[in-house]
Amino acid sequence: MRHNPLALLASLALATLLASCASTTTAPVGAPVTWPKQSFSTVKAYAYHCDAEPGRDFIQPSGRYHVGILKPGPVELSPDQVKVLLAAATVPQPKSWRTPCYVPHHAFVFFDANGKRVANLDICFTCNKYRAFPGGVVEYPDMHRLYALVQELGLPTGTGKYFYRDLYHQQGGQLR
Repeated sequence: MRHNPLALLASLALATLLASCASTTTAPVGAPVTWPKQSFSTVKAYAYHCDAEPGRDFIQPSGRYHVGILKPGPVELSPDQVKVLLAAATVPQPKSWRTPCYVPHHAFVFFDANGKRVANLDICFTCNKYRAFPGGVVEYPDMHRLYALVQELGLPTGTGKYFYRDLYHQQGGQLR
């Protein structure tokens, strides 16, 4: 059986497109969406060196947190900071630039009243991409407000290829 290379390429492109949209929802600019759907009582923010171990998601497939957590995390958000976070993540913004890197270094984790994790949002400010678990965050959140919130929380923000790696080593982290 011969496979058409063009058909295979088209299938791969479609699969990539669908996978990239898995954690987003489409809504008109300015029209808020509800996320997360499950109720929560606490939100904590983290910075992490995503290359400290294989797998860049903050919540690993086993359910444990990524080993690359940086100090001073976790930082618990105040009720006003949670409002800023939700407004930034759930009110669609106009389409903005992105690059293909997706190297996340910040995460917001939502907990219910019993301390059970119900949602999280991993963010790469370098390329302006994120992953939401469960999905449902807008395709173009307000990344400027999210970045300002991360800075307000006192989490490390830096630039350059090695900023988070070097900080991880300075804080005593060991790569796996």
